[in-house]
Amino acid sequence: MSAAAAAAGAIMPPPLSETPLLWVNTPRKLKRMLSELSAVSAIAVDTEHNSQRSYLGLTCLLQISTGFKDYLIDCLALHDHMHLLRPLMADTSVTKVLHGGANDVIWLQRDFHIYLVNVFDTEKAAQVLGMAERSLAHLLRRFCSIHQDKIYQTADWRIRPLPHALQQYARGDVHWLLLLGQRCIDALQKRSPSSRGDPNAPGPLMISTWQKSNSQCLKLYRKTPAAIAVSNSIAAAARRYTQQQQQQQQGGAISRPSSSPVIAAAAGASSTSQDPVHMLQVHKRLTALLTWRDQAARSEDEGPQYILPDLVILDLVNRPPATPLLLLAAVQSCINRLNAAVMQLPYAARWEIS
Repeated sequence: MSAAAAAAGAIMPPPLSETPLLWVNTPRKLKRMLSELSAVSAIAVDTEHNSQRSYLGLTCLLQISTGFKDYLIDCLALHDHMHLLRPLMADTSVTKVLHGGANDVIWLQRDFHIYLVNVFDTEKAAQVLGMAERSLAHLLRRFCSIHQDKIYQTADWRIRPLPHALQQYARGDVHWLLLLGQRCIDALQKRSPSSRGDPNAPGPLMISTWQKSNSQCLKLYRKTPAAIAVSNSIAAAARRYTQQQQQQQQGGAISRPSSSPVIAAAAGASSTSQDPVHMLQVHKRLTALLTWRDQAARSEDEGPQYILPDLVILDLVNRPPATPLLLLAAVQSCINRLNAAVMQLPYAARWEIS
């Protein structure tokens, strides 16, 4: 960060309840926000994304904060005006502080042709510092004594009007990020100061963090061809099927807990023998189902997991229903299990049969 950016990040921001929030959902408000940010040297940036109801995914919300004012940009309402953000995001004199920004970089490119320049990623800083736990919640707790609740991590960010609870959650992802960035810089410099003896000059670990942070901004979004997308899905489903079989043989023990409701629900699916003939049949069924799912998802612009969740596919390839009624019953049973898995997750999207 520049000296000015470092000075801004060194100050503890006020609580959310005492910080102004601007909901940006019109071109006029967007221009007002850009005017207010014209003199800043650093901003915190994050996005909220939905992949369940769109084939490629959809950036629904862009969060920006100076620590003393938070901005929530409604990307759905302003889709055709998001290009106004390009100069700010490409301005080399403005540091953009993100956490785990690899996806944000790609999503902003894909949806709005926005390219980030001069990025400091706090997740990369934690990686360079050798930290095993690098989640935003953990870093905020360790470096800033801020406790963040991640209960809305699976929320459907297409909801409008956006509920107050989701607004508070979204701004919480950026409100303290400049402070966290400066605390990470302090830790990097303390661990590895500059060999020139200048306390303001970046040391080796700081330089490494900058390089890692900005190298991810050089990646370009490329749409995955249909054949490769299907091939990747088949390979992933085959691995999950094999894991499911192994877990069943071990008495249902789950070797690696997952936060994904699709994977979590699939853990309870039944299995049969892994003999070669059966596995060949399974592979043929996976290929047929996943090829159809990809074609349907592209045609309807729906998320593949919404068209036919992996849980349903694993159940169908293992026990193919003999009649349409049995097929419908099998799908309904799986959907019920999926919805039960997300029932306790506020504002999470639900599955429906159509």
